[in-house]
Amino acid sequence: MARARQADRNQSEIVSTLRQLGAHVVVLGGVVDLLVWAGGRWWVCDVKNTEGRNRLTSTQQGMIQAGLPIVLLRSVDDAVALVERALEAAG
Repeated sequence: MARARQADRNQSEIVSTLRQLGAHVVVLGGVVDLLVWAGGRWWVCDVKNTEGRNRLTSTQQGMIQAGLPIVLLRSVDDAVALVERALEAAG
């Protein structure tokens, strides 16, 4: 039986920051960690710790190769940058 995937330690702080900035966040905890609605579109995001094994899985690499971008969030600063980028892109 497969074990449930454990969330990265920084995930709750990143989700909280995204929500404080007005983004809608769906926590998935599957192949990717989050779907984030910001700037009028969905962003597929994966939270990575700043230390330890923080690389993409082979499935995530395949998603990127197939044309689905995955935004990596390692810190609150990354979360802020995502929302700023989303709002800027929305015009």
